[in-house]
Amino acid sequence: MRVAPSRAAWRSLSPPPGGRDAICTCFRKRVPPPRGRTKPRHGARRGLAFPSQPSYNKNNMYDPKVHNLQKFKPLRKRLRGFGTEAERILWSRLKNNALGKKFRRQFGIGNYIVDFCCWKEMLVIEIDGSVHNDPSNKENDQVRQQDLENFGFRILRFTNSQVFNNIDFVVEKIKQELE
Repeated sequence: MRVAPSRAAWRSLSPPPGGRDAICTCFRKRVPPPRGRTKPRHGARRGLAFPSQPSYNKNNMYDPKVHNLQKFKPLRKRLRGFGTEAERILWSRLKNNALGKKFRRQFGIGNYIVDFCCWKEMLVIEIDGSVHNDPSNKENDQVRQQDLENFGFRILRFTNSQVFNNIDFVVEKIKQELE
């Protein structure tokens, strides 16, 4: 039976003619660590932040890479603080699970911030003021609606006058959509 020599015995041996690297690769110069971020990003440990995955998945999971992006946080906060009167009236009827579902206001989806969102039901509620009557804004609203529908959301649109004059109709329409 052959026994491996001790470390001291290996050190006492002179290196072979080709140098240490000729017999063992463990003495080669180490490769420097990769540049940039080596730790996984916030959502990566849960398997959500990889670009190969779709932004909306069928299991209705929240994707931090697409929803409520950090760059829009100050704007979302400002919009929540200075919402329109119609948004405040409707929010008073939606908050605290008043309809049996949780609604979020000024919720970010992709590059858009929607007025109200029920995440579990994939429902978006938009309150449109007089600004949305402009033809260029109507085109933008159509593109926005198409993008939100591509994420898997259903969209309900109401005007300010509907919220002011007939809030019960608006709430009933939302209840019907939630069923």
